[in-house]
Amino acid sequence: MAAAASATSVSARLTRVFNEELSCPVCLEELKEPKCLPSCAHNVCKACLENMARMNPEIIRCPTCRRVSQVPPGGVNDLPTNNVLLKFLEITPGRQQRLEIQRSVDNSKPVINEMQTRITILDQALDILETDWKKAKEDIHLTANIVVEMVRNQESSLCEDIEDFYGKKHKMLQNQRQNLSSLLASSSACLETAEGILLKGDVDELTEMADVLTQQLKEVSQMNFEDAGELKQKCKEQLEFHPNHELQINLEKQCIGVVRRKMSDKIPTSPLGVSDISSIGKVIKKIGRKGSRRGKFKNPGGIASNAHGELAVADYFNNRVEVFDETGKFLFTFGKKGDGEGQFLGPTGIAYTRSNKILVMDSRNFRVQVFDKSGHFLATFGKKGFNQGEFGWAEGIAVDENDNVIVTDTENNRVQIFLLDGTFVHQFGGHGPEGFDTPLGTVYHKEEFYTSDKGNNCVKVFDRNGVYVRQFGRVGPGTGEFRCPRGIAVDRANDCILVCDSENNCVHVFKLDGTYVVNFETKKTPVGIDLLKGKKLAVSSYYGHCVQILSYR
Repeated sequence: MAAAASATSVSARLTRVFNEELSCPVCLEELKEPKCLPSCAHNVCKACLENMARMNPEIIRCPTCRRVSQVPPGGVNDLPTNNVLLKFLEITPGRQQRLEIQRSVDNSKPVINEMQTRITILDQALDILETDWKKAKEDIHLTANIVVEMVRNQESSLCEDIEDFYGKKHKMLQNQRQNLSSLLASSSACLETAEGILLKGDVDELTEMADVLTQQLKEVSQMNFEDAGELKQKCKEQLEFHPNHELQINLEKQCIGVVRRKMSDKIPTSPLGVSDISSIGKVIKKIGRKGSRRGKFKNPGGIASNAHGELAVADYFNNRVEVFDETGKFLFTFGKKGDGEGQFLGPTGIAYTRSNKILVMDSRNFRVQVFDKSGHFLATFGKKGFNQGEFGWAEGIAVDENDNVIVTDTENNRVQIFLLDGTFVHQFGGHGPEGFDTPLGTVYHKEEFYTSDKGNNCVKVFDRNGVYVRQFGRVGPGTGEFRCPRGIAVDRANDCILVCDSENNCVHVFKLDGTYVVNFETKKTPVGIDLLKGKKLAVSSYYGHCVQILSYR
């Protein structure tokens, strides 16, 4: 049994070795027309070598050992074909079955993509349906409220007419009553006095008051009043409301509106939430130009924005950080050349924490520096080396949603994770197919790390523990292909990865699974990228010495 186990182990190792030798180190697929590099005898697909030779037609650097081989005058085609490997490929157990499966996979992918497209259309239709549903109900409520308001206005107007009529009439009748009451009181007093004198029979008082009483009583007897019947008739005048029964009948028969079906003229949006994907990447504003004064740059590198729209730029050869508002207006700068606290030697990456602290990758001082939102120095961690918590030349720095610090340790071909106080947490990477060849930037989203790998011209994806999961992209000038991918950012709202392709002078947008979405041109050598409030893009141009603000959503 021990011998059988040993044989099984040897067989497994041989299988692994054969698989490695028969796989291209660039595309990681089975070698197709393998060409042997004369300086090291490593084998690479002819097509991959041709893509590599486009950057430098005279030499090729081996993707495995990095040795340099001269390209023959006749080009890659004149490099020796490894016929031994071709024979091995032909006799490899299960190769025919693998090819058949691969063909089936290739035939199935369009169908899968079509299903995904249809699901996307249905998701968008559901979103539109919910929006229209709410809008239709709001329109009905609005129309009903308008009708109710019109009725209420008429109600108020009619009530005002009633108040005006009855108010005036009440005032008039009240005045008449008060006048009559006064006259009645004075006349009754005069009459009562006269009757009292007559009753007493006092001759002196009678003689004295006779003229006055006679005159007053004469005035009372001569008072003229309108006929009591006419007064009663006037008092009977009233108002009466007559409802518009026809309107009530019409409201019962007619409705405030009609609900009709129609074909939606809304265009399903792209994966980025816009109806016209060609509108993405249009230049809105350019910030800065070459120079050392405020608001100018000498080879800007990393770029980062916060929730307020403030934009921080690592100005590499000016050894400083410059901060702008979302309109591109210069706010302040901090840092100068040196190795002291708050000083820089080639700042590359930059990031904001949730509390707006600013983290700067001080590449040639081999450390991370931490500043407050105004650029005042707070802390630093790291030193030169290859042990945990130490750095070689490093370019990228990012912060996840928990304020863990992600450093892309370029020279050491790894990614290191720290707490905000500099405490080392873990690392991943190294050389090999599931490691890196000059990683330049890393972001974290939905339990996965996405790292731009310059040497392999791809983006590699790792799980939260740093275990390799997948990769996408390959060398080339086409859609979804790279020539030196560098800055990388996440569109969290749409689950997309944005990658600066520094030698193709463009930005690529992918879904999380590596599905290509769109790309757009930028200024020369884009190296830093971030989203401004999730709606616009900020891209730094290393050799263009500026920052571009581009349309996105």
